[in-house]
Amino acid sequence: MEESKGFNKEKMKNEISVLVAVLRTKKDFEILKKEGWYRIPRKHAPEYFDSDFIAFYFSNDFGKEKFTIRYFAQVLGYEVKKRIELIPDEPEHANANEDYYKINVAPLIELPRPIKSRLGRYIVFIPSTLKRLMNAVEVNELYRGSHIEEKLWAALRKAKIQTEREMVVNVDGNFFMLDFACLCKGGKIDIECDGREFHSDYPDVEYDKDRNNLLTKDGWQVLRFTSAKINDKLDECVSVIRETVAKYGGVEK
Repeated sequence: MEESKGFNKEKMKNEISVLVAVLRTKKDFEILKKEGWYRIPRKHAPEYFDSDFIAFYFSNDFGKEKFTIRYFAQVLGYEVKKRIELIPDEPEHANANEDYYKINVAPLIELPRPIKSRLGRYIVFIPSTLKRLMNAVEVNELYRGSHIEEKLWAALRKAKIQTEREMVVNVDGNFFMLDFACLCKGGKIDIECDGREFHSDYPDVEYDKDRNNLLTKDGWQVLRFTSAKINDKLDECVSVIRETVAKYGGVEK
């Protein structure tokens, strides 16, 4: 693929932002290549969608290339358009009159190697950096979490405990994003990092209880660690996780 003008690998910096988005169909890929734009429904757009670059995660529609990131592009700007303005040959589509962000991009850049999803999982948007994009081998390496999430993630990798970051699960119509999901042969583990500023007010406590109950009913073992625990007793946190993984027969390959 043609490399975007002005893109200089020597000038890559950690703060250059990248949004990883899902490319759902081959038709969308053709539009991206030939017309140079990608669309996001305005009502579902993440608050951080206005990034320097955008990378594309291939959906199940892409056959052997599914669940990989192979291309990215520099963002040139965006505008709001009705879907019918963007795709006039689908006037009867249910979202024809909905607002979309039309994100204009420079020519696609092919990554040195595809970034794969270990489990072939569904993702939503991933805010990341250009440095992470260029160095990642696996999708989980792209996520940028809070300080304590990054600290626990590094410790889990060092301990060789495989987890999925920010995995979305559907429980009785309720969608939850798990900080870390560990899928074992005999069970499922949700690992949550609770920062100081969260989970102390009454509504938050009640939400966490309801969430835990629904996940437990669905077969999840929920482990919660406070920021103090992660910062001061990280080895103990990892030991608890390792013991729980062993209890459920080890990580499913």
